[in-house]
This record gives sequence, structure tokens and C-alpha cells, in this order.
Amino acid sequence: KKEIARKSKKSVPPPILTADLKEYQKAVFHEGWVRKRGQFNTSFQNRYFVLEEGLLKYYKDMQTYLTTQDGYKGTLRTYKMKVEAMTAGGVRESKDGFHFTLVDYSSGKTIECACLNSQERDAWVAIIQSASEQVLEDKGVQSSPYATKSPRILMSTAVSK
Repeated sequence: KKEIARKSKKSVPPPILTADLKEYQKAVFHEGWVRKRGQFNTSFQNRYFVLEEGLLKYYKDMQTYLTTQDGYKGTLRTYKMKVEAMTAGGVRESKDGFHFTLVDYSSGKTIECACLNSQERDAWVAIIQSASEQVLEDKGVQSSPYATKSPRILMSTAVSK
């Protein structure tokens, strides 16, 4: 019997060329693994977070991020975003990791996240806060004196502490 090769209905994204990847990565301020509490399945799941200019996107895994720019599971605007180093209930640490909460006032979304250690959590909090303040500053809104520091500078400062 002849086997008939079936064509997949899913289109395979073209590979990202090295030049494209370098250009794409210029806009990325910070990226890495973060545990995110699901909206419907309330257990924490590992997600690959990428902070770009004005947006925080999360992907199922790093491979999805590297192979397609549109494969994200969710996105938040850093404009009008509040980030706190604890859950809404005030929990800072649990078996799920070191918590932080993202509140996107432009969309009304609240996302609970956790990192494996407090240094990672503190770095994400500082970088997201700085990115939020930078967007406000770019829009002409008065912000804190730390808003002039780029997220990359804050990242190196937070990691070295």
C-alpha cells in the first residue's frame, strides 16, 4: 500500500536569520523564565517572559519565542503598569517561588508571577517598573528620578547586588 503524505495545515514559520535575530534582540530589554499563575488553571506554569519596548509578552517556552514572534500566549502593556514584590494577599515567598504581581491598569489584568529566587524576582520588579516609568516619561508624564535609567542598566545593577 502506498502511504499518502499529508500536508500539515499549520504553516511553519520561516527561520529567523542571524541578522534578523540581532535586530529583533536590540529591542528586548530583558527575558527569562518566570512562573505565572494561570487564570483558569490556577497552578503556576513556567513561561518565557520577554520585556520589549512598551510590552511584556509571555510564551509557552523559549523555542516558541525564538521561532516565531507572534506565538506569545499573552501580552501586557508596560504603560500604566504597577508591579509589586508580593501577591495581592501579601505573600512574598511560597513553595512556588518568590512572588510578584503585575497590574496592567490599561487592560485591567492582574497577573501573579514567581521566580526561583529573590534576586531574579527583584530584578524583574526593578526592570518592569523602570520600563513602565520610561514609557510614562516618553509620553511626557513626570516620573521618578530612576525613570532615566534604562532597563539594561537596572538589570546589571539588580543582578550585581
